[in-house]
Amino acid sequence: MAAWIDFQAHTPDPEYAGRVIAMVCQSTGLSRYALLGPRKTNERAFARFAVMWALRSRGYTLRAIARCLDGFDHSTVSNGVRRAGELIVEKPEFAKLCAQLLSA
Repeated sequence: MAAWIDFQAHTPDPEYAGRVIAMVCQSTGLSRYALLGPRKTNERAFARFAVMWALRSRGYTLRAIARCLDGFDHSTVSNGVRRAGELIVEKPEFAKLCAQLLSA
């Protein structure tokens, strides 16, 4: 029988996700709604990838990251983390943002 998992109990640092989202919003000029909303522009996607990568780097599970991002699918998060790794190599400004997020 499946047990209910308490999200807060299984998130490495529950407050970290909020700090990361706030930092990405401030750095990109996006609102929280724009960052987490349904529109798919490159600017929004790159910002989401940065959040996904930072949370994954801190030990969050794909499912926990999806919950932090207001219900994205875990496979979307997996793709976002992979794409963030590519962008870190390709785009110095993206790498700088990710480095800042790790120090949050």
